[in-house]
Amino acid sequence: MDRDQCPGRCPKPPLYPRKVLLLIWWSMVGVIHHVFLRRGETITADRYSAESLETHHTLVPKHPAMINRHSFLMMHDNTRPYVAQRTVQALHELQYETLSQPPHSSDLSPTDYHLLQHINHFLAGMTFPDDRVVQHAIEDFFTSQTPDFLRHGIQSLVYRWQQCVTTDCDYFD
Repeated sequence: MDRDQCPGRCPKPPLYPRKVLLLIWWSMVGVIHHVFLRRGETITADRYSAESLETHHTLVPKHPAMINRHSFLMMHDNTRPYVAQRTVQALHELQYETLSQPPHSSDLSPTDYHLLQHINHFLAGMTFPDDRVVQHAIEDFFTSQTPDFLRHGIQSLVYRWQQCVTTDCDYFD
């Protein structure tokens, strides 16, 4: 460029151009509830609380033993929508006890270290013309898994938490 010349305009790309957001509730017995957010939609405390209530309504007829316990233990991330006052109140009304995940510890989240890792591996190398194809591929992933797949993800949590305690919350493989 010459000294007197102005630089050309370069359009800024969208912040997250090709992501599909998945909210998922799962346990050792399977996927309880999942929903895909629309493009550009983010998770808020109100949305998370509403989806938690929807999950609860799904659990009542399918897995009454889980609901009829003295307390239902739920582990979720520690980001704002999950720890907001509105969310805490909604989960308290459902009589859910929550197990907080230590900050910056995705290795202690079964969704991060187990479920999403396997979904990413399953989707590797695929191209998707639109969001619906991605959603169908993820649902195909769930149906292709053995019943032990999710059970293993929850059971390995105990081992990972023990490693965390042993290493004084230091990182580990």
